[in-house]
Amino acid sequence: MKLALRFAGVFHSKTRLKMKGDKNWKNTVLRDQSKPLIWFHCASLGEFEQGRPVMERFGKQHPDWQILLTFFSPSGFEIRKNYEGADIICYLPFDLPGEVNAFLDLYQPRLAVFVKYEFWRSFSFELKRREIPLISISTILRKDQYFFKWWGGFGRNTLKRFDHFFVQNKQTKELLNSIDIPQTTLAGDTRFDRVADTLKSSREVSEIERFKGDSKLMVCGSVWEEDMEVLMGVFSATLELTEAGDRKQEAGNGEKGEGRTENGDSAGSQPLTFNLQPSNSKNLKFVIVPHEINQKQIDGWIAKIEKPCLKFSEINSETDWESFEVLFIDSIGLLSSVYRYGDFAFIGGAFGKGLHNILEAATFGMPIFFGDKSFDKFQEANDLIEQKVAFPIADGEGLKDKLSYFLLNEQDLSKTSNLASEYVKNHTGATDVVLKWIEQEISTR
Repeated sequence: MKLALRFAGVFHSKTRLKMKGDKNWKNTVLRDQSKPLIWFHCASLGEFEQGRPVMERFGKQHPDWQILLTFFSPSGFEIRKNYEGADIICYLPFDLPGEVNAFLDLYQPRLAVFVKYEFWRSFSFELKRREIPLISISTILRKDQYFFKWWGGFGRNTLKRFDHFFVQNKQTKELLNSIDIPQTTLAGDTRFDRVADTLKSSREVSEIERFKGDSKLMVCGSVWEEDMEVLMGVFSATLELTEAGDRKQEAGNGEKGEGRTENGDSAGSQPLTFNLQPSNSKNLKFVIVPHEINQKQIDGWIAKIEKPCLKFSEINSETDWESFEVLFIDSIGLLSSVYRYGDFAFIGGAFGKGLHNILEAATFGMPIFFGDKSFDKFQEANDLIEQKVAFPIADGEGLKDKLSYFLLNEQDLSKTSNLASEYVKNHTGATDVVLKWIEQEISTR
């Protein structure tokens, strides 16, 4: 494995970071052996957000414990290496017996918490041998994974070394039970607790508030080039608002309503065209938050957009807010706070490798759009599609159709927004379930 990574590192910057950080756990001198330690392991940034509510609640309840946080991916470590909720942050060593034993000898955890997909064979076997409890939280599995194949005994033996699984859905619980792993609890996804906390702790961003003004605002979060190619079709001077029956049925909540023009007449089949200028009450503005900040790429996008654009870094006391209709966020850490100003959200990733986090947008309450390619493995995406809160779209025309519908039907926009936020509220509580088990476990040791 090490040789393969070294070879790959010649070509890939993240692999080079992983190789460089491989030994950083040995250089950490923050371990206080007079204090018990709980260990949280996350593959990357997404899993960190799932483990975070459990970490933070545990830290508040047990200030006398140390918290160790490890990452496998540089994407997680490099962004969260200064996270204040953990006492020690480092890379996970390679899953080799010698490294595993050295790591456990150094840190001596009382309990280990692995998040979502992390099932490391050498670690799980050695933790079991040392009688150190190991749990998996926010676990989600699929029946097509090798654990559930006739030839998957190697993986099944790894799973059987876990003391408990706190799973996201009923299917995962049934799959684990089917391979003789009964130690499972249907707890849900701890990300819901995290995004619910985000709702309470999100900060005001006065620049976004002034940019929005009286307009509707669409927040395009974690977008890639593939997403921008589709969004370019929406960045036009006008947006056609129409009440075609089949479109209404598709975009709304399954209820036929009475479409009206601004003077109260039925829209019928006559399209309504609103000029999306700042003075127009139907104006729609856009905030674009790229997944990765690349100024050259942002400048390239701005050159292609017909609407007047502004970069967040260019805002100053003389900024004429009404002159701009598209705002690019070219700094890190603002997305979760920007969602509070949104009326619509487009979430990136689904035209590429996979949909990014849609729950932050949902908790603030708004219709959610994303690409129609790589989303179906995400439970929350499927749930929100079923509730007609989220909408996979194939192209810019499809997105314009749905935006047109909601802009013309304020009542359905409000109803859909409420359904989104209620979905998050109804799925909180997983953190409490996990912490209850942890409290019982550590009290007996």
